[in-house]
Amino acid sequence: MRFPKFCLERWQSLREYRVKINLAESGVYPLTLEELGIEIPSNLLLGYVMTKGLIELREAIINIYDVKLTRENVLVTNGTSEANLLAVLSLISRGNEVIVQMPNYMQVYGLLKALNAKVREWWLKPNEEFKPSIDHLSKLLSRNTRAIFISNPNNPTGKVLNNRELREIAEIARENNVFLIFDEVYRGLELVDNYTPSILEYYDVDKTIVTSGLSKVYGLPGIRVGWMISSRKIINKAWSIKDYTTISISTLSSYVASKILQPQIRNRLIERARRIVSGNLIVAKSIISKSKNLLSHVEPDAGAYILVKIHLPINTLKLAEKIYREKSILVNPGECFNLPGYFRIGLGGLSEELNAGMKTITETLQKLNHNNSGSHTNHHRSILAEI
Repeated sequence: MRFPKFCLERWQSLREYRVKINLAESGVYPLTLEELGIEIPSNLLLGYVMTKGLIELREAIINIYDVKLTRENVLVTNGTSEANLLAVLSLISRGNEVIVQMPNYMQVYGLLKALNAKVREWWLKPNEEFKPSIDHLSKLLSRNTRAIFISNPNNPTGKVLNNRELREIAEIARENNVFLIFDEVYRGLELVDNYTPSILEYYDVDKTIVTSGLSKVYGLPGIRVGWMISSRKIINKAWSIKDYTTISISTLSSYVASKILQPQIRNRLIERARRIVSGNLIVAKSIISKSKNLLSHVEPDAGAYILVKIHLPINTLKLAEKIYREKSILVNPGECFNLPGYFRIGLGGLSEELNAGMKTITETLQKLNHNNSGSHTNHHRSILAEI
């Protein structure tokens, strides 16, 4: 397999530890063990855990979902990223036809390209406010379609598929006998009243794969705990592939995760995440409203980020690099989502950093616009395009 460059991860990995203000993070601010109130027993044996995942951890995971599952429907993984990898490798082969919701995080997209799958793109279109067209999805399906890959809540738009849309997608998939693979890692971090339903509530687990983890909503990316839910057959196949990847997650991570997912702590962490992001969303929208029409945004339903439109004829990848080098502020350029003209800005961090960072970004745009406002229109565009 030949893997394409993973734009988003390369962009962040090469820069995130060098900046003063990091607005590229897509989860909420991480917690310490002390803040969690968890103590690691001094006699905890640091051997291998069960490679499929501790029984008590898998039991805690299935209790998150409002459907009948057993622990045999769960595989614990090193983060949601490994869960996504195993989902693809368990189900897709060279030449398989698949549909991928766009825009997205682009991990699954890259994996499918590496496998030489035939990828059809189901776009949430900017000119339709990134609302899903189920009719368009239906038209993309053929008798050769093996699977549909969707992130819900969506990254980077923050849009959520509602009950009706999920039901319609499930009906279409059932009629065409295709698998549904849902990345639900932001489920629980809703900014509206409704809790995002899982696709498991609408589609048979035998034809579904759901991935999720503790990195984004729970503020625990460092313990690298994710999971995959599917039929026993698919889980066992993924488990056998995991023998070649990471074998198991760490003993310490297993212990912490099994405590985190107990209802009382889990609910407290969800409330914390919603409080942080809701507060930061107010900050971000206030700055955008004062940007003199240089910025606008996509209203998020969920997630720890906001998708911001840059209203200048400018290469947003080069603009993001300029802001990184000159201002020591990191944002994610839309080019990493195949969506040029946008920044994805994290809402899960410290409010004072978000406020300072977004104000600096706005000032940079205003200066660029002002410096070129006296130029001839075509010349103006050419100068901005050089950035």
